[in-house]
Amino acid sequence: MKKLTLSSLMIWSTYFAFSQVFEIKTVGSQYSIDQIQSAFSAANFCGSFFSAQRNIIALNDGSIVELLDREELENAGIVLQDSCFLPDEATFFNAEWSISVEGRLLKGINAYNTEKEYYHYKSGN
Repeated sequence: MKKLTLSSLMIWSTYFAFSQVFEIKTVGSQYSIDQIQSAFSAANFCGSFFSAQRNIIALNDGSIVELLDREELENAGIVLQDSCFLPDEATFFNAEWSISVEGRLLKGINAYNTEKEYYHYKSGN
């Protein structure tokens, strides 16, 4: 019975280890690795993946987390719909990522300091 339980535990551990869609690169000053792991594991990143490069998410405490690219996901046995992927040249402006007290990943948008910054963003330059 112990062997069966141990085998089952190892299979589930392997499944969850390989089903992650992100890699924590740096842990910052505010969130623990467990908080980051939990928040990112619960989040839905469909629409945030790039095809040929990783999407880098910088949290407000200096933590860096990278979403895997399409090839890395497929190599890990994770197949997502095409709609979950963005063009590699897509950019995000003024996003501030954080983790709430409840442990949810939050994406905030910083306000533009000047009208010039706003028009620069709107023009795409």
